[in-house]
Parts: sequence; structure tokens; C-alpha cells
Amino acid sequence: MKKLIIILMSITIMVGCTGQQHPLLRQAWGLVEEKPNKAYTLLSKVRTDALTDEEKAEYGLLKTIVAYKIHSTDLVDNDSLISASIAYYNLHGDEWHRGRAYYYRGMLRMYRYGNMLDAIIDFKMAETIAENADDKELKNHVYDILHHVNIISHNHYQTLRYAHKWLDNSTALKDSVMILKNLLICANAYADINQMDSAHAYLNRTIELAKQTDSSLLPNIYATVYRKSGFQSLARIKKSQIQAYDDSMKYVNRAMQMIDRQQKFDEVRQTKEFNLRLSWMQGLTTALMIIVAIAVGVGLWWHRRKVHRLSQKQDEDAQRISQHRTKIEELENRMEHISSTLLVGTQMFNQLQQRQSIAEATAKEQQCLVDYFTQLRPKRWQEWQRKYNSLSTAQYVFLIMQDDLHYDDEAIANALNVKRTSVRSMRSRIKSRER
Repeated sequence: MKKLIIILMSITIMVGCTGQQHPLLRQAWGLVEEKPNKAYTLLSKVRTDALTDEEKAEYGLLKTIVAYKIHSTDLVDNDSLISASIAYYNLHGDEWHRGRAYYYRGMLRMYRYGNMLDAIIDFKMAETIAENADDKELKNHVYDILHHVNIISHNHYQTLRYAHKWLDNSTALKDSVMILKNLLICANAYADINQMDSAHAYLNRTIELAKQTDSSLLPNIYATVYRKSGFQSLARIKKSQIQAYDDSMKYVNRAMQMIDRQQKFDEVRQTKEFNLRLSWMQGLTTALMIIVAIAVGVGLWWHRRKVHRLSQKQDEDAQRISQHRTKIEELENRMEHISSTLLVGTQMFNQLQQRQSIAEATAKEQQCLVDYFTQLRPKRWQEWQRKYNSLSTAQYVFLIMQDDLHYDDEAIANALNVKRTSVRSMRSRIKSRER
């Protein structure tokens, strides 16, 4: 019942995520878990040349999932289709599809092509995405496969780590059957690293939970218990329970004998491999020394090349610094000129405000006055620029006295030391310049 609920929830999420998609793809999402063969039939009707980029990514993901579920050997020739989907999801987000795309590409690479190293990278990517999104369904799948991969590689501590993560996720999902399975997996993982007390504790929890859920699971539990020689001390578990499964214990003993035979065979094979490795170790050492010598030579060459590039860059930087210094000096000279200009202009403007004569002012000093006024009254200066056409410096000085300081003709004549007729003549010439 719980599995059915999870499947329905998954279908609901997938339909929600793909509400605007191609109708055949939407139908395929609804069938891919329970009826992958029907999903395959639907996908074969899709015209891929009419799909959008998003629909092509979903099509690649669906086709890969279907190929994995129906164990097809010709539906997907390589991992280029699902890789294109992953490339799209990496650019456009959609973590739900992206996590599953990495997971199923890993499954395809591991089980179809035997590419374990790349598959592990895909599983780790799917794990990161699932944990960041708290996607419990995807975490369940990823922890399962990573636990399996670490069992294959005999990485016992990583096996224990993923057993615990898988158990925590099953607890969050409140799946009692999966919790029972994961408790047993944790017990096995602890036994693999010879932490028998912890293994016993998890086995006791497994037995208690099994009695509450389905007592028919107990024979399998005891079979797992006695796969490890260190677990024979579990005879102190309730004697009545052990006697109830004598037949299972006999089966376990036979299984232990088979395991012992396999272990002895592996030991003999490892001894032969060790002797073989020892025979060519000297040759390998010599080869490694040659490789190291070559690597050192290449490293020295690369270092010299890097030093040369750094030297060139240093020269370029020094040249740029010199150019910047020259520009700074030019700017400083310009700023000094502007400062002196504004100072003279300020003095000239103060003289005018105090009704003092500027008749003795040079053309340069008058220009300084005009430059200062452009900074002091920018709006009025812009207004003059629009109103008059090409006035001289003396004419601008006249406008400053007339329009800004409101000098009358007599005050202007006194300031410039000219006759009043000259003032009227100046005003007339300025008026002739109006646009």
C-alpha cells in the first residue's frame, strides 16, 4: 500500500512538473514505473524533430528510464541521449529531472557498459541533487545503488555510511518494510568491520521489528546472522526463537561451508597473484624511475617556460605602469592648471562683486574669469550658449557684469575704464549675436 502511495505521489509530481509538455511524454511519465513496455510504445510514436529543447531533454530521460526498466539492449545505443538531457538540465535547472537524469545515466553506464568509474560520479551527482532538494524518493534509489557499489568495491566504511543514510531516509518515509531491510543491512555493515556489539544491537532491533511486521522474515534474518562467523555468539538470543527455525540454521551452516570454500579459493588465488606481482615488481620500479625522471625534466622545462612568461608579463606590467605614471603626471599638470585658472577667476569675480575696476586685467585673466563663471553658474552659461552665437571673452565679461551682477552702464564703464558710449556699443554688438 505504501509503495502504491509513493508511486502515485511520484506520478503526481511528474505530471505537475510536466504540465505544459507534449501529451505523449506526459502519458509516458504516467506509465514508466508500472508499465514501461507501454511507455516504450508511446515513445516510439513521438516525432522528435517537432519537440522543443525541454521536450527533447525529457524524451531522452524517459527513453533511458524505459531502456533500463525493460532491459533493452537496442533501445539506447550509448549514453549520448541522456548526456544531452543532463546538459540541458544543467543549464536550465529543474532539479527533479536533473537528479534522475544523472541517476539513470549512472545505471546505464554501470549495467550496460560496465563503466563503473563514470557511473559512480553520476551517482554522487544525483546524491548531491537529491539531498539539496530533499527528494526522498531519489535519495532512496541513490543510497541503494551507492551502498551496492561500495559492497562491490569492499569499501566497508562507506558501505556502513550509506547503510545509515538509507535507514534514515526509510525512517523519514515511514516505510516499515524498508526500515527492516536497512536495519539488517546496517548489522551486516557493522559485522564487516568487526564491530560485533553494534551488529548485535541492530540485529536485535531487526528481530523485534520483524516480529511486529511479518514473522516469516525471521528465517532470512537468521540466515544473514550466521553468514558471519562472529555472529555465532548470537545463540544467546531467545532459545525458543532459534529452535523454531532449525531448518533455516541447517541451511545457513551449508551456506557457511560454501562461503568458506570460496574464501579459501580466493586466498590461493591472491597468493598466486602476489607471487606474480613480486616477479615483475623490479621491472615496474625501473619503469617508474624512468617516468619520474621524464616527469622531472618536463617539470623543469615547464617551470622555465612559466618563469619566461612571468618575466614577459613583468616587463609588460612595468611598461603599463610607466604609461600610467605619464598619464597621472599629465592629469596632475592639468589639475594644477585648472586650479590656478579657477583661483584667478575667483579673484577677478570677487573684484567685480566689490565694484572694483578690472581694466588692467589681461586677456588671460579675463578668460580665467569666464572659466570660473562657467563652473559657478552652469545654467546661466548654458542659457548664453543657446542664446548667443560665438561671443568673445570680453563680451562674456560684459554679460557677467550686466546679467549676473546687475551692473548699470555707469558701473560697467567704471569697471572697464571706458566711456558709456562704448558700453552701449558693446551691448549692441552682443545683441547682434543673438540666434
